[in-house]
Amino acid sequence: MEKYGTRKLDRDRDGIACEALPKRQRTRHNAIRPVTTTNSYRVVSVGDGDTIRVRRGNNPQSITIRLACIDAPEMRQGIYGEQSSQRLKQLLPIGETVKLRISATDRYGRKVAEIIRNGNHINLQMVREGQAVVYHQYLSGCGLATQHQLVQAEKVAQQKRIGFWQQANPILPKDYRRYQRQR
Repeated sequence: MEKYGTRKLDRDRDGIACEALPKRQRTRHNAIRPVTTTNSYRVVSVGDGDTIRVRRGNNPQSITIRLACIDAPEMRQGIYGEQSSQRLKQLLPIGETVKLRISATDRYGRKVAEIIRNGNHINLQMVREGQAVVYHQYLSGCGLATQHQLVQAEKVAQQKRIGFWQQANPILPKDYRRYQRQR
């Protein structure tokens, strides 16, 4: 199993690529901090509710991005997976410019990032609208303020039974994937 520091990348052994821990670097105070970069990119495609492809400038090579700190329903997970994908396509139209706060690279080579478009935090908006859930296990990949906002947004979406949360007994995407592997 691949390791990052002393912790496994896939701590729950569910095989999910997006669960990379943030890259870390030593500061002059000898503290460990995530490496974060913010750059502008153009949206090339939207795969599902938590994965997109982007391109920087005139570079012909695209980069796959996994939205940090959130988990969207799987495409095979009833109507909610498709709705989540469609909503992300509306929020991130092809050709639009976005800013990325890249915090890690997962074991499949995808960059894990917070996405900002026109000042709107897309990861947070997906959770607010019930189109994704907070990935509590990997919440540390986002800043403290964002972590708090994501958790609060999820609570509100659950209470109001918005999107994914309108189901009587919602199965979290990570649990759905685990169940599918065990079949």
